[in-house]
Amino acid sequence: MKSKRSGHRYPLIFYRRTLGRLALGALILGIALLAVWEWSLIEPRDILFLKGEVLILAASIMSLFVSLVAFLAQWMAYVKPFRDSLFIATPLIRMHISYRRIRSLHPALIQQIFPPDKQKWSRRMFLEPFMGKTALILELRGYPLNKTLLRLLLPGYMFYPQGEGFVLLVSDWMKFSTEFDSFSGAWLQKRGSAVKR
Repeated sequence: MKSKRSGHRYPLIFYRRTLGRLALGALILGIALLAVWEWSLIEPRDILFLKGEVLILAASIMSLFVSLVAFLAQWMAYVKPFRDSLFIATPLIRMHISYRRIRSLHPALIQQIFPPDKQKWSRRMFLEPFMGKTALILELRGYPLNKTLLRLLLPGYMFYPQGEGFVLLVSDWMKFSTEFDSFSGAWLQKRGSAVKR
């Protein structure tokens, strides 16, 4: 029987929440600007040869566009095991992490990874709905891309604060962990067989 080439997609919940909040904020701003434009709540002024209403309408359209893009993009973030690597996909970055680079994958409670009393107010507010939930810590021997670049493209909550690696919060961590073990175990077995030859 032929082995599967890849596993299931597991949505990255931290990434979704980050973009969901961005989408909501941009939507509220866009609607507020539309209201200001519609009811002329401010005195029209010329800015760079354009009437104030035109700029307000343009800003509103841009905010609504950002909201739509962020809303759609949040569904494009997931992690998926493959035969020889773990794949992390977001709208801005797609990376395969070789099993050779992975030290371990183990569960931990969110409050153990991010102790609430040591977090800033804004981080506590973001993490509060996830307290009591289990995430998976993916410890690495090194990041597959430059860490500075990764920090620009991924939410800070996805980085393991006690070492090098990622915090993967998915809806079904046990299923994902089992699938990861199956694929990484098969990779190790295949690698061991190749070395023996």
